[in-house]
Amino acid sequence: MIKSEQIAKVIIGHIEGKCVYEHDIGTSNGMYDLRIGDKDNPEAAIEVTRLVDKKWMDLWYAGPEHEPRKIQSQYAWKVGIENKFRIKQNISELNNVIQQMEALGLSTYWRFKDFRRPWRKWAQEVGVQYIRISTWLEPGELVFSMVPTAFTFNEMGIGVSDEITAYLHSDKCRDNRDKLGKSNSHRRELFIFTGITGVAPRLESYVHTNCLTLPPDTPKLPHEITAIWIVSRTCGLYFQDHWLRFDSYEEQVEKLLKSSM
Repeated sequence: MIKSEQIAKVIIGHIEGKCVYEHDIGTSNGMYDLRIGDKDNPEAAIEVTRLVDKKWMDLWYAGPEHEPRKIQSQYAWKVGIENKFRIKQNISELNNVIQQMEALGLSTYWRFKDFRRPWRKWAQEVGVQYIRISTWLEPGELVFSMVPTAFTFNEMGIGVSDEITAYLHSDKCRDNRDKLGKSNSHRRELFIFTGITGVAPRLESYVHTNCLTLPPDTPKLPHEITAIWIVSRTCGLYFQDHWLRFDSYEEQVEKLLKSSM
């Protein structure tokens, strides 16, 4: 499994055009994860985290040893499921849908967006929210991820800055703030991975619209943090004193990772 820090390192290096180094190498406690520049006088100190909640985010791997399930497919797939989905009862129908998607040349199906697809009624009944190709697994592998039941798209980014502000000032972010606050860098940045986890529903539903419209307001950063990165599967945001958007497609990141190894 590729670590979050490795992905963040590649994305930041690609966007900034600079070398990004691992700073936390396990030699002492309280070290931030990444840096740009010299270790004693870094240009930027970067801490990496995931906006997650165990209730929603833990991958639901099928099988006694939590391994990906094997299916008949030339691709690897990730499926977002709700509480009511039953793997044993619904896996056969799911496999049939995936085969139909392959025949149609589809890499992604969203129940809340693709209303014309014939699987919408089935997906609603069994609790499937999305089916998509994954570039992080081996062909023929399938993993499940639990997602919230209620999900709507927030295309305008309404309330996003308020949720980010609340998170940055909360106890959940205390460790990240403490590590960055000890740095002597003038750039102290928090890199946040987000998905559909139920932790920040406005932000999560916004990033899945590809962030085509920037949020109308700005977050209030704690004094330990001078800028934030927010990255989903398809797009990213950077905020220092104003919002910037960039692409972070899985396929693109995978190519960058391979080229950096």
